[in-house]
Amino acid sequence: MTQPQIIKIDSRVSGYDGEPVRVLAVCIPDSGKVLVQKIAPYREPIKSSPDTVLVTDSPSHHANWQLAFYEQQDIAAATRAYFERKRGGFVKIESAVAKFDPESVLELRKIDKTGAVHEFNSSELTNGHMAILLAIWACGRASFGNMLSEQMTDDGDASLDDDDDDSMMPFSLNGG
Repeated sequence: MTQPQIIKIDSRVSGYDGEPVRVLAVCIPDSGKVLVQKIAPYREPIKSSPDTVLVTDSPSHHANWQLAFYEQQDIAAATRAYFERKRGGFVKIESAVAKFDPESVLELRKIDKTGAVHEFNSSELTNGHMAILLAIWACGRASFGNMLSEQMTDDGDASLDDDDDDSMMPFSLNGG
């Protein structure tokens, strides 16, 4: 039995209310589970490693980011990923950061033909809430990329090796 691959998620958010926040989490892409662990110093230098994903809403602030969050195009997907993972029991938020659980600032606005539409309570939304939301979104993206990669390598007709072009993958990490 092999050890499950673990991805460290470094989520740095500065575009919302309050001081910039950095949240550290771990993700197991095989299962999609994510553990949001703690707050860390925002300005700490970024250490690049193949098992770490830096997700941020401020890509111009960081030289070595892997996933950029652009609110207008990504907010619906990030919110959907949060609720899907939370309902499935794939999210654990440690008590040290529980005050930033996005659920406390997300309100159901309506249900229409596309499904539930949530809205943030902007008077309470902080960088901490968004940092956790982005960490969970990054885990979802990594899990989806991992699933696609496994399907392609498990399929008898299509296999990925180091020579194949996987530029069409929405998000994936190579273990090195």
